[in-house]
This record gives sequence, C-alpha cells and structure tokens, in this order.
Amino acid sequence: MDFIEQQTQKLSDEKSQLLQKLVGNLKNHHLSSDNQNSSVTHIIKQAKGLYIDSLNRDAIRLEKVDASLALIETQMYGFCVDCEEELEVSQILQDPAENRCLKCQQHSRYKHKNSTQ
Repeated sequence: MDFIEQQTQKLSDEKSQLLQKLVGNLKNHHLSSDNQNSSVTHIIKQAKGLYIDSLNRDAIRLEKVDASLALIETQMYGFCVDCEEELEVSQILQDPAENRCLKCQQHSRYKHKNSTQ
C-alpha cells in the first residue's frame, strides 16, 4: 500500500466514524430520521445549526476530512490549498486532513483571529 492509499484509508475510516457519531447525535436531538441517507453536506449543516460545541467541532473536522478525500480524487492532495506548495510528509502524517502548509496555517489563524475582534 503506497503513501496516498494509506492516507486515503485513514481519512475514509475517520470520515465513517465522524458520520456515525454525528448521525447518532442528530438523532438524539430528534433531527431527520433519514440521516443515514443524507449527504455529508446536509449532515454538516444540521450539526452546525445546533450550535453545540462538540457537534460543531465534529462537523468542521468532517468538512476537512471530506475535502482531503476530494483532493485525493483530483490528485491535488499533499499541496497547500492556499499557496499550492507541497506539504511536508511529517505534517501529513501528523494530520492527514490538514490541507495548508504551516505558513498558510499561521496566516489563516491570524487573519481569522483578528477578523473576530
């Protein structure tokens, strides 16, 4: 199994776990009985709409994981989504769903932190 296949497997497993967790939590909040057949986007929107921190964190993580899987399909995985520089292998191993290089991560955090103040 090559490196990309390994990351695909990790991301797919995490996506399944997150979906199962979110669907269960949404059912606990009596939302849509058909969540098993709902799109990932629909589940994310429902989870974020409840304004519950744990659901919001899981929904955001699911977005990142799903985006990473899409990047793998388009053969863009391993490149920063902002500057398009190649990501460090150590960074991918640390978090396979992180799609920004360290420089762009810092810039993004700074920009978002200052825009909320």
